[in-house]
Amino acid sequence: MLLRQDTATGFANLAKNRVKELMPDATYSSWSRISESLTRAISHPTVDPVVPDTVFAGYSRTPLTKKLGIKEDMAAVSDLSEPYVRKTGPATGLVDYKICAIDKTWSGLLFTRRKS
Repeated sequence: MLLRQDTATGFANLAKNRVKELMPDATYSSWSRISESLTRAISHPTVDPVVPDTVFAGYSRTPLTKKLGIKEDMAAVSDLSEPYVRKTGPATGLVDYKICAIDKTWSGLLFTRRKS
C-alpha cells in the first residue's frame, strides 16, 4: 500500500500516524519518490501483510437500535408492511431470498434481481 505523505495540517499528521499504526508493514512515500517506492514495493512484496479490522468491527456486538440511535422511548410509525413489500418486490423484477427477524416488530428482507 502506498500513501502520499502530507504534512500540511496537524490533522493530516494525526491521520497518517493512525494509518501507520494500523498498517505498519505498508510502504509510505512522498509523490516525489513514488516511482522508486512502487518499484521497491512490487519487487519486495510483504509475505504476511497486516490486515486491519474493518471500520465496522467495533459495531459487531452492538444492538441495531443502538447503531441507529433509537432510544427506548422512541416509536416508529409506518404503513409499510411485510406483505406489501413481498408483493411489490416481485412486481418490479426482484426476488426476496433472505429473511431475518430482528425483533417481534421488525424483520429484514434481502432482495436481488430475478435471473433472466
